[in-house]
Amino acid sequence: MRGKRSHALKRKPSSAGPTASQAEAQLRVLHALALMRREGLSLSAATTRARGARRTTLKYGREALRKRAGRYRVLPTDRYEAWMQFPTEKGAVALPIRGARARGRLSRFWAAVDRYLTTGDASRLRPFRGRAIHIGGVRYPFLTDLTTLDRLANAGEVSFESLYETTA
Repeated sequence: MRGKRSHALKRKPSSAGPTASQAEAQLRVLHALALMRREGLSLSAATTRARGARRTTLKYGREALRKRAGRYRVLPTDRYEAWMQFPTEKGAVALPIRGARARGRLSRFWAAVDRYLTTGDASRLRPFRGRAIHIGGVRYPFLTDLTTLDRLANAGEVSFESLYETTA
């Protein structure tokens, strides 16, 4: 007899990003889960707002969902991996970020960078000084040097259109 089939998000090896269709489906599922966490939406309402399908969210997001009293509830965190942009001194690189908390931390960092670049207010970057994300045994420090951030922004390396990598 075959083992239980896993519906976790399909991932490629760390050296390659997801295909375009995988990345789009992943974004819709992650967005729906985030809406359920942040706004307390039902599964159907969250997938509608994320422009996805309930069936797809159930298929790929099953590990982050629990059914209680006939209603799906989202767990406080998950272990899904999403390829996200991470700024380094040489420019932005795509890294596989695993877990809702790590994705949220990186999103808060990008919001602090955006705040600094648009208003000059660097106060939201302070909590990230000396901190880093560890991926595959490699330490990636958060870039909080204002001169370097200005240089990257002027070179067009800092883009806020999408933090998630959507192409292979």
